[in-house]
Amino acid sequence: MVRRALFLAALVLAGSCGAPPTSPSPTPPSATGLASGSYTLTLSYTPIFSCQNGFCTALSLCIRPAGAAPASSVSLPVIVQRDGDGASVAPVSDTDSLRIALQVSASAVTGSISGAATGSDGTKVTASGTVAGVGSTIVLGTIDGELSIGGTSCSNVTLNWSLGPR
Repeated sequence: MVRRALFLAALVLAGSCGAPPTSPSPTPPSATGLASGSYTLTLSYTPIFSCQNGFCTALSLCIRPAGAAPASSVSLPVIVQRDGDGASVAPVSDTDSLRIALQVSASAVTGSISGAATGSDGTKVTASGTVAGVGSTIVLGTIDGELSIGGTSCSNVTLNWSLGPR
């Protein structure tokens, strides 16, 4: 009997590692709401957590140039041009080469990202790879590829992107 109680307690503790209890989440809004216009693109890193026996850890390896300030996110003013099921995302600045090409479906967006840009705060960013996301007025997703923010590159992180109205 005591063993069962300890086993159940261990299961509850392991299942609760790093996250609050979940409640049913609403269905993500349709991606078809992504319209042409002015947006803010945010690119960021999120550590990957590993949980075992009720203990959670996150270990990331980041390499940055000497003297560079650590940066984990950057925001850019961008313009979205929608054309049918496709959308292109480009920084407002003509000198920035960062581009995102999206294929928009009823429930998700997928595509590619490449190039370089300078954020609103002067932080330089480079990115390349594929993107996937969900959303409507705000689109959130991940990047499968490379991301450097302020000259810093990290491993064992999730690379994130989001588009929100400006």
